[in-house]
Amino acid sequence: MQADLTVAKVAAIFDRHPNRIRDWVARGELSAYKLHAREWRIPRSSIKESQKGQAGGSGREYG
Repeated sequence: MQADLTVAKVAAIFDRHPNRIRDWVARGELSAYKLHAREWRIPRSSIKESQKGQAGGSGREYG
């Protein structure tokens, strides 16, 4: 099983700034959890679900 992704990696996938990804997490648009009470990790399944719901996204596909 592959590891969950960092905020920086998800930002690169969506072509967005890492702070935007953190905003999505805060608003519940992406599921995530904190690792070692500091670093966010985003499950790959959450990214795939978010891509389905994003209209006019970056055009990048993950998977």
